[in-house]
Amino acid sequence: TVRRQYLLRSDKLKFPWYIMHPNSKQRISWDVLAVFVILFEICFSPLHLYNMEDSFRITAETLQWIATGFWILDIPMSFLTAVFVNDNVQCRLVDIAKSYLSTWFLFDLMMLVPDLIVVMSSKGDQPTGVLRLVRFRRMILLLRFFQIIRLWRIVEGFNFVEGRLTILRTEFGSLIRPVLHVLILMTVSVHVLGSLWFAAGYVEGGWVMAEGLHERSLGRQYTRSLEWALSRLPPSALRFNVELTTAAERWLGIAGTCAALICSSIFVSFVTNTMANVARERMRTTKILQSVRKHCATHCISYSYTMQMKRYV
Repeated sequence: TVRRQYLLRSDKLKFPWYIMHPNSKQRISWDVLAVFVILFEICFSPLHLYNMEDSFRITAETLQWIATGFWILDIPMSFLTAVFVNDNVQCRLVDIAKSYLSTWFLFDLMMLVPDLIVVMSSKGDQPTGVLRLVRFRRMILLLRFFQIIRLWRIVEGFNFVEGRLTILRTEFGSLIRPVLHVLILMTVSVHVLGSLWFAAGYVEGGWVMAEGLHERSLGRQYTRSLEWALSRLPPSALRFNVELTTAAERWLGIAGTCAALICSSIFVSFVTNTMANVARERMRTTKILQSVRKHCATHCISYSYTMQMKRYV
């Protein structure tokens, strides 16, 4: 294809020593490391809302600051990585900067804002508002969860992933693709929703304080919060949601139920449309095969050639 010709041609270009090719081993290694950092933040960012032990919290915050340092270094790395513009590789700093500033720079910068807010708020600690400040920091750190948006940007750049994804383009893959997307979305959403339920109930009169869950281990807090979140998702639980004690719990329950209804509707529509498309594709393939068999029988084409023709359908 034309794109492959450009890619092959770009490999022969001479880059300055400080510019990396987007398909170089150094850049791919950095992107693989970025995937692990993103997965770490997806898993650990919601955990900041729980009442963790001091030792575990210090470890989590240390790892969080290491991840922040990685994303700070990722910004100059992006300015020093060549980009493809109209299937042509560009290695000039001006072209790289224009491309990066118009695409992912603002998002990368916004993902550093939570840490900046935490640093600024730590300078103004006052004994009267320590508990409120701690909760504010935890909610701010949850914004790092949106690093998941980077994941597809990085993964789609891997050539070997593109080869693996061809399996999902088959008839079977078109059936399971929406199911996989919804399952991943549901798993990630419940992971975040459980932490939000704990934060909403970790106030005076909340369900966390009523059960004494904040005094339990982190594992028990996490599992019980997941149980609570899942039990509040069905529409039948809406009556119980509006009877909760605090306003945050009531609104979170209503929002969770509405989101569950929307996701289930989208899932059903995906499956229905996919099955209809597969049925239409089967009918089209059947008609083509019938035409091939009729043509081969009319012109006395041998069985081996007939089978070869069928393989191309």
